[in-house]
Amino acid sequence: MKMNKICAALFAAATFGLVACTDTDAKYTIPEVEAPVLVSTTPEANAAKVKRGEITIEVKYDKNVFFATKDLDKISFTGGTLISADVYGSSNVLTLTVNVPGAKQLVRSLFPKA
Repeated sequence: MKMNKICAALFAAATFGLVACTDTDAKYTIPEVEAPVLVSTTPEANAAKVKRGEITIEVKYDKNVFFATKDLDKISFTGGTLISADVYGSSNVLTLTVNVPGAKQLVRSLFPKA
């Protein structure tokens, strides 16, 4: 008797699973969202008095962005070494940590489109 209850339960679960997975006509609409736009950077672009060594650069966008240090290779940075790039929590600020070896070093960064 116990075996019959187990078989019946398994049969019912398999039937329910097959019925639930047969809906292939579902259509989803994903709205297009514009990429975030750069608002400002700290230090500002073309800043003359930026210290050498390890510095923090904050890149502010008009909407929340998502980025982690594991994707560091997506940012192009010249004039120093890019150490990390993170967005803390749900934020519109990308925080970069870089090492700039010399004073008055020309530093450039290029960010991928979101």
